Amino acid sequence: MEKTRGLGTKMARDREISHGPSESGALLHSPAKIQLSDNHRLAASVLFRGTERACESAIEWLEKPATHMNELRDDVSTEEQAELRKLAEQLRLEIELLGSKMQLDRSHSSRRRSIAAVLSAALIDLQETQDSQFKGYGVLAPDAKKVLNESIARMAALLQKMLAVAESHG
Repeated sequence: MEKTRGLGTKMARDREISHGPSESGALLHSPAKIQLSDNHRLAASVLFRGTERACESAIEWLEKPATHMNELRDDVSTEEQAELRKLAEQLRLEIELLGSKMQLDRSHSSRRRSIAAVLSAALIDLQETQDSQFKGYGVLAPDAKKVLNESIARMAALLQKMLAVAESHG
């Protein structure tokens, strides 16, 4: 399914024509631009970015594979998945059209910096668990503590290497 991130409103309007109008259809018939104060524009930007992230997250869960630490049940039917994707596309279109009419600024993010931030936070969490930081949960057997610390040290080293790649510039 095509993603709407980064598409211009002309493309969004073209998609709306090909997929049919939104249920309300009100955006197409409203004034060209909606005038907002800077405070209202900022609040609307934050609100709609959060709505867009929630929409993306819902679709990601449909495609997300199980991992070693997370078992997933396939409890969403094919029909429900298709309906969720269709509704998500309509929601993205509404956000894009309203954002254009409200003259909302797009957020600019760096993939490199975002990846580095996620890796750095995970690294800090791992490092803080070394040397019996699980002590609040009871005494850890010496053998278990040794295995845990060695594994955490290897994971931290891998995260540091990943972080170095993410922070390199070419």
